[in-house]
Amino acid sequence: MVRPVVGTFSTEAEAEDALGTRMNVMIAVAGTDGAPAPGPPAIGVASVHNFVPYPGAAADTARFALTSVNHKYRLNMTASLLARSQNILERWRNRVAEWSRYPSRPIPDAWRAAVIASLDDDLDVARVMAMMTELENADDIEPGTKFEAFTYVDRIFAVELVRNLGQAPR
Repeated sequence: MVRPVVGTFSTEAEAEDALGTRMNVMIAVAGTDGAPAPGPPAIGVASVHNFVPYPGAAADTARFALTSVNHKYRLNMTASLLARSQNILERWRNRVAEWSRYPSRPIPDAWRAAVIASLDDDLDVARVMAMMTELENADDIEPGTKFEAFTYVDRIFAVELVRNLGQAPR
């Protein structure tokens, strides 16, 4: 069970005293020196510098744009990044709809394992996106396999790659 947030604490001892137990994991503001803090493993969080300054940007497009770089790096959300992300999303949605018309085929075990390994390796979503691009362009992979692979990854990224299913081809 996860306890509800009970406060913000200046020290680990203060937090443990308030929680009434020893901490196993701590969420802390990420420092600039990159040195691990003593104590329990910490999940570093950084402050948000900007919100998406483009009110017309769809939430799924902004989420997709966030996958273009590893979470460790700062991402400047720009109109061109959002436009490029929207174009890729639309292309992939149309491709998924096209691939859905072919017989389903299993996702190659090695590809699925590589996706899982990339996500397990510090949530390397940028690598997964590169793998999806490679798969999209692979001539030796059947459309039904591509469909299954893209819908599998969409369960994690939640960018509605299946949105165009059942629509007339574009």
